[in-house]
Amino acid sequence: MEKYCILIAVSLFFNTVYGVAVWETGAYTPSEWKPSSDNLLTEENVVVTENSLTPYSETGKIFSGDEGLVDGVVPDVDGETVDYTKVVGIKSGSIAWKLNKPSNIYEVKVFSRWGDGGRDGIAVDSVQVSSDGVEWVTISPEAVSYGVGTAPGAGALFARLYDEEAFLAENAAYVKVIFSDTQENKGAGYVEVEVCGEVPELPYA
Repeated sequence: MEKYCILIAVSLFFNTVYGVAVWETGAYTPSEWKPSSDNLLTEENVVVTENSLTPYSETGKIFSGDEGLVDGVVPDVDGETVDYTKVVGIKSGSIAWKLNKPSNIYEVKVFSRWGDGGRDGIAVDSVQVSSDGVEWVTISPEAVSYGVGTAPGAGALFARLYDEEAFLAENAAYVKVIFSDTQENKGAGYVEVEVCGEVPELPYA
């Protein structure tokens, strides 16, 4: 398991967060995976505001569109076959979502899925947030590249961005994930992006 950390400061709506953001990486078991109850990024409560993803395609496989990143489904193995209609093939690019309400974010998780270790590497340049969808602030400490060119898992890896002492961002209305243009074997399979957090309570007037 690997970790990358750096001191960051994020200010949105004049709220400032100081903390140590950390990338944690590892493998997970698809049959045991469950969506997070505090995930703000679901089909029901987000809108895609930017999609510059360059899709990866492969003969004989039908992949999901970007909705597969927020559908709350990680395909398990049926015999020897992964359901690739739940997998988003990505070469490079970015995708941004507008949250249902401005939220305090304390965790971002990215999950990959492939039938073997050939295209399960996670390569993300950065995670960014915005209050208006125009001005963006990077909340990740640096790029994360895990399992690219190696085989630490059996086709199911994750990268988790978090801060043990503070929110990654406060009052964030938009979230963007920028994928590296150096994906494993020039194209990897991603299944979920989770943005975990809470909607802050409004103070009494």
